[in-house]
Amino acid sequence: MGNFRSDIQFFTTCKPFEGEAGLHQRNGLLTWKALGLDVLLLGDDAGTNAVAADLRFRHVPTIPLTDKNIPTISGLFETAENESTSPSLAYVNSDILMKPELAPVFQAVADLQKTGPFLVTARRRNIPVGEVLELHSCENRINTLDQQYGSWDQPNAIDMFLFSRGLFDHIPDFAIGRASWDNWLLWKAQDRGAKIIDVSLDAALLHPIHGYASSGSQWGQLMHSSAAQKNREIAEGDGLTLNNAVSHVMKNHKVLAVEDTPESLLTVLLESTQPDREKELKSGLQHLVQTTASSQEINDIAKTVLWRNEMFFPHYNPSVADVDALKMGGDDEYAMATGAALNSAAEKVQEQVCVRFVTTMRDVAEAGRPIAIWGCGQAGIRLKAFLGRQGIPIAAFLDSRACQPDEHHEGLPLFTAKVYLQKDRQEGPKPFICLASMYMQEMAVSLTAFGYVQGFDYSG
Repeated sequence: MGNFRSDIQFFTTCKPFEGEAGLHQRNGLLTWKALGLDVLLLGDDAGTNAVAADLRFRHVPTIPLTDKNIPTISGLFETAENESTSPSLAYVNSDILMKPELAPVFQAVADLQKTGPFLVTARRRNIPVGEVLELHSCENRINTLDQQYGSWDQPNAIDMFLFSRGLFDHIPDFAIGRASWDNWLLWKAQDRGAKIIDVSLDAALLHPIHGYASSGSQWGQLMHSSAAQKNREIAEGDGLTLNNAVSHVMKNHKVLAVEDTPESLLTVLLESTQPDREKELKSGLQHLVQTTASSQEINDIAKTVLWRNEMFFPHYNPSVADVDALKMGGDDEYAMATGAALNSAAEKVQEQVCVRFVTTMRDVAEAGRPIAIWGCGQAGIRLKAFLGRQGIPIAAFLDSRACQPDEHHEGLPLFTAKVYLQKDRQEGPKPFICLASMYMQEMAVSLTAFGYVQGFDYSG
């Protein structure tokens, strides 16, 4: 890679440099070093100071934290602006791998600085990286992995915010590593009238497949913790994905307004960045069997594989024995599988992750208790399909909104949750509620008020 420098201040924060997260962060930052970027490492988690010294990045250890000791988005952005004088800044998640094709994209930003406020971002491609990269060979290695396994992620996966100074003059105290803050930043940029430029036709970010077990940030923490709940409350429903935020597209390093192009560049962009399910699944399974991560991390990697491939998984952790069984497929069964065999391999992972959950559901059904799914979105639909394959009957769907009499969803009766819970406290066996929504914590509060006990009367 070249020795490119720009007038952009890049900044990020890191988890402790331990286990899989440490490996991925070290690899990502190494590729930034290879590009010659000016980088600020913010925060003092274990290993950050040593990595900053090794890569010759500036290190600012003291940053604002939430009451749970999680870095705040506002604190990161304000600290970066205060510690730099550059006209543009860029927050990038620390595990992102950067390819040389990003260098001319960053150089083109200099021209944008004369045209008003802007936000530049790029979509990411997921690849399995289970090895330590070296400076002299990292470009060739990540290119090989991208060609073999790379698949575009969904448009709500946003890892880079390259913006004109002053664009985000006030950011609420979102906790990093939890839901909602990235989609809120897109909304805020649009609300401020900034150009929102997607450069994915010229360059992509590379993202290592991983779980969320490091530093306690597991799947439940990501979507259902008190910090995640607070992020949603702070966002107040404001948020965009890349698909509905983009106003401009970069092509051949020229910035073009989507509405001014004779052939919709947005359509071209969306068609060319569709996820490749087979590659996505294969790369996830390959990483699963090759990783040397801890049992908790392996469990989280398995959930990531299922989530990215729109398959159900429970949010509590399976036993260690179940996790160990995840790695018994071996390279040949997982990595060489295609088509139906690949789907079968994914279903085996799902069965192992769901062993305890299925046992609970069978016990509930055998006791004659009706099972209802609270959540009508994709998570609920996936749960219904999974339980159907297990031969476990579902009595109803529940929704938090007011439902009409005789309303149905996915072929099942649909009830307002509080009405159903009130009615069925007095009629027949007490139902068991399966939570299938990002709002599990709020739902759990309602269930507790109705006398439902976690694990015995409801699960998620």
